[in-house]
Amino acid sequence: MTNNKMFDEGCELDFGIKDTLEVYCENNVQKIYRIFLDEEITEPSKYRNVVNTLERATENDVVEFRINTIGGNLFSTLPIYNGILSASARTRAIIDGTAISAGTFIPLACDDVIVMKNSLMMCHSATWGAWGDLKSLRDQSNFKFQWARKLIGEVYEGFMSEEEIEDMIENSMEYWMFDDEIVERLQRRQEYIQKQESQEIIVPEKQLSTRQRKKSA
Repeated sequence: MTNNKMFDEGCELDFGIKDTLEVYCENNVQKIYRIFLDEEITEPSKYRNVVNTLERATENDVVEFRINTIGGNLFSTLPIYNGILSASARTRAIIDGTAISAGTFIPLACDDVIVMKNSLMMCHSATWGAWGDLKSLRDQSNFKFQWARKLIGEVYEGFMSEEEIEDMIENSMEYWMFDDEIVERLQRRQEYIQKQESQEIIVPEKQLSTRQRKKSA
């Protein structure tokens, strides 16, 4: 399998990484990188090209994600999520179909989000298993619960209410959304972020939203 394809000459992405997700590049005045997340998110090594692209793209470029995924491996999603937040390029997500579970992290990290007609989104808390003796199971469970609480609160801040986030964590609630509700929540989230950024009070970095951290990086 060829691991990278291009639209135009001079825009070939060959990082020497085999069997990873393809990244398509359109070379005009600016480079537009298109990444199709249209299957379950699997092992981390599959997304090395995606992370590489986010690291190498410049402030003149655009990295676009076409999203139609049921989610999947959270630890594969995190490097993409963090890569988007730290990217110099403009990032854009197009939800065209489904953005479910870990698949919701990607659009909520991007600068711009486009929601196609009849698309849907589902947000919920994390699911995993553990193995070991009783003490190890207890320690893993306690740590991962606190870790997941922090992560979920960060990702969905402003997009969901504090009560909804708490319900996801404590009561395993799932929130399903039609396209119009996704757009409405994104608009409210943007207003929430703008309000935070307009405040003159200086807050510790750890309290800043993900969008504030990206802007100040």
